[in-house]
Order: sequence, then C-alpha cells, then structure tokens
Amino acid sequence: MGDRSVRIPLRLLSSNDPDPLKRQYVVCLVTNRHVLENHTQIEVRLNPSKSTDKVRSFVLSLKDQQGNPLWVLHPDPKVDVSIFPINEVYLRQNGLQSMFIASDTNAVDLEKMKSLGFGAGDGVYVLGFPMGLAGAERNYVITRKGSIARITDYIGGDQPTFLIDALIFPGNSGGPVFCALEAMAITGTQGHHDVLLIGVVRAYLPYTEVAVSQQTQQPRVLFEENSGLADVVPVDRINETVQAYIKLHPVDLQPKIQTLKP
Repeated sequence: MGDRSVRIPLRLLSSNDPDPLKRQYVVCLVTNRHVLENHTQIEVRLNPSKSTDKVRSFVLSLKDQQGNPLWVLHPDPKVDVSIFPINEVYLRQNGLQSMFIASDTNAVDLEKMKSLGFGAGDGVYVLGFPMGLAGAERNYVITRKGSIARITDYIGGDQPTFLIDALIFPGNSGGPVFCALEAMAITGTQGHHDVLLIGVVRAYLPYTEVAVSQQTQQPRVLFEENSGLADVVPVDRINETVQAYIKLHPVDLQPKIQTLKP
C-alpha cells in the first residue's frame, strides 16, 4: 500500500473462561475495508524482536489459490472494517515482534464506554503512519493527541461511529484510537486510569466550499480541506467482524503460515 495505512494487531476473544490463562483468542490484523478493497496483496512491515535489526517486509496475499478472499469484511457493507487472521506462532518463531491488543482486557466496547462514563472532551491518542512516515530502518509509529469531539449520539444508538478532534491524513486509515490517561476529572465525571482501545480511524471529515462564477452563477471550483474532525469506527464493529470470521471458520481458527511471504 503506497500510503502505508495501518493494520493493528488485535487478539480477539473467541472462547471465554474465568481463568485468563485458558482463554482462546483469534489474532488478527485490523484495518479499514477501503484499505484492502481492490487489492490482491499488500505489504506488511514488521519490526524484528532485536532492536538492532532492520524492519522486515512481507507480502500478504489477500486471496487463496482458488481466488477466494482470505480477509474478512464486516457483514454490513456500510461498516468500514476488515480483518486478516494471522499466525502468532509464526511471528515468534521468526523473531518478529508480536505484541497484541486483547479485546477483553485492553479494549472498550459500548457497554464499557457507558459504565466508564466516556464523553465529549475526553483525551485520545491516535497512532499511525500519516503521509507514509513510517521510518526507514524500523517502524516508528507517530502518536498524536486529540479529544473526543462528539460521542453522545453513538452511545445513544443514533450513529454507528463517533467523532474525534484530531488531524488525520492518508496513512492513518485503520489506525488505533486509545483513550488517554487522565489524572484529574471534572466534578461529576469519571477519569480514565487505563489506556484502552476505543476504535479505529476511518477518515477525516472534509470541509468543502464551492466557488461560483459571478457571470453564470454556476459552480466552477470545489475547494476541500481537512476539518480537523475524524470519524472513528468503534470496537463493537471489530468484534462483530471477528465473530463473522469465527462463524465461517469454526474449526480452523489459525490461518495458513504460507500466506505470509518475505
């Protein structure tokens, strides 16, 4: 992908158990639907476990030998989420970094958002590689700080996404959005004492303005710029996509190692 859009590694709960050590997970790369659409393969850059080793690039095939897609879309075509299951064992055996976000302990779905009192003004961190700025020797993520701009309509069930106030550029697509630590809170509100995944970036909201001809009164030029607001797909949509994958592949939850090629 030319813009080096983000694929976040997420360990999603597939079999719950009171004992955390016995829980089963599906490990996936999570990104936007529009990042993978119209591609037969993508390039994935992974940092080796040794800090002195250079980044390694892999070609990830998006279709099997029969032409069937290996990546999974959210059942609703309007939801801009897709996942690609990966083999965590392969990463460890080949000396590649394999840190993941656990969906049951490090992510916040709608019900948790309600219980934790998320609201407009809460701080967020946005991670990604805007404008392809990923680093030459190794992957070095860019972190930007922002805030939740509007979330009440999502919590109330009126909108499928929520808005953040943060500058987003090509290369941020599919990037994780985390809630920020807050040492203090306004009276009557709750502070957040853990950095948790709350969603993935979909896109920025453009501000558009039309230049109209004084002579013909017809639109001549359309100006567009970044409004500073960005749309975020919540964690619930990611979980639904994984459940769709588990339903399709109830037995073989581990993808084929051969799909990851240097």
